[in-house]
Amino acid sequence: MQDYSSKEMKEDIESSGTQNNSWIYCNTKSIYQIHSGWKFYIPVTPDLFNDTLKVIKPIFNKFNISYKYPINTKTLVKINLGSYGWSQIGKNIVFYMPQINTQLLAEISTLLLEKNRPYPKVHHAIELIKDIPIYYRHGNYHNFDKKDDRFNFDNHKIDKSIIMDLESILNIEKKTDKEIDSFLLNYPVFDIITQSGKGGVFKSIDFSQKKFTEVIVKIGYNVGGVQENGIDGKTLLLNERLFLEKLKRKSIKEFKTPDILDFKVNKNSSIVYKFIEGVSGVEKYIDNNLTPIEIRNCLRAIIELHYNGIIWGDAKIGNFIWDIDGSLNMIDFELSHDTGTDRLCELRTFNIIDISKKTSPEDNDIIDFLVSVLFEHSIDRQSEIYLEQFLKKDYSSEVKKACQKFLKETLQRIDEKRPTTMAIINTGLVLNPK
Repeated sequence: MQDYSSKEMKEDIESSGTQNNSWIYCNTKSIYQIHSGWKFYIPVTPDLFNDTLKVIKPIFNKFNISYKYPINTKTLVKINLGSYGWSQIGKNIVFYMPQINTQLLAEISTLLLEKNRPYPKVHHAIELIKDIPIYYRHGNYHNFDKKDDRFNFDNHKIDKSIIMDLESILNIEKKTDKEIDSFLLNYPVFDIITQSGKGGVFKSIDFSQKKFTEVIVKIGYNVGGVQENGIDGKTLLLNERLFLEKLKRKSIKEFKTPDILDFKVNKNSSIVYKFIEGVSGVEKYIDNNLTPIEIRNCLRAIIELHYNGIIWGDAKIGNFIWDIDGSLNMIDFELSHDTGTDRLCELRTFNIIDISKKTSPEDNDIIDFLVSVLFEHSIDRQSEIYLEQFLKKDYSSEVKKACQKFLKETLQRIDEKRPTTMAIINTGLVLNPK
């Protein structure tokens, strides 16, 4: 919940309906002096948010328990996309019980069981009962410092007898799911690259090959990271496949795209990519091995994409790979769209607060890329980026200095309504970095 270090916060949070920029808190007076206990999470999608809240609120109030929920669906979407941290994905409607109340859990479970609709998964909590969208963990109720004696964090499970009582009340039969996805049998996962609310990227083995062959499997979930317009992870991955096929039909010089080896659509969508052996932009970024020439080549690749009528949609250094032949590869086209058309959704890696509404989609790509190089994980907040903060910093890195200079020039050009990023191919910064 909130940090209770100040007297003002204590007094403010005691009243039901208190809110900040992200959450609305209710019935919190009863637990503000309790340090830790059970926390429960009900994951929802934007279309289910209001209906779920409407039926569950009366139960919370009936049992006089503390709870919170996102202030609006825009905040809900950000939570499920990981903008508040990957550990928060799916933790949408949150309620607190220092001591387990089986009857309360049964009443909430009954309502959610009857709805029988898809919900996001909460990967950083424990599922209460299979197929009912309630998850839990045990930990702090307030943001105490780890050195504080009151700090308590663990993931111990609710007593099995309580779970059995719940299953008995709900009349749930034990069922074994015998259906195994043959697609994942063909490409068993051995490492997780990334996993978020909308899907995941995994290192897998291609069992159809006679020798060990590593592939990349990308999965888009049909209930993951759902936007207010209904776009989900499955739709985004289908969009990626569409634009990769478009690019394969074009004569591209500055970059390569991954080869699709297999594709499947059922409840979710899955793509198998040929593994690109090389060094990713993330590795170069972390190791401080990026050079001005490599930045130039990335910008030229983005510009060539624009020349071919495609907006990348989520440009960043992490979506470039230099393969063993030294060729530049671009990956991740989930948010791509044709020039002249609207974005598929407002999802992007960096939430830039002060970007001008006059910014073209092409310039958005360039700015997103430059921000991804200037961004410092130890200082900057990914969910609240202000371009002004990057313009004022004093960088020692030559690469960051070059990116900062170009960001200033790009923003000035936008403000003066001069030509879009296609014109930067003629600039000395891009073609002739020192």
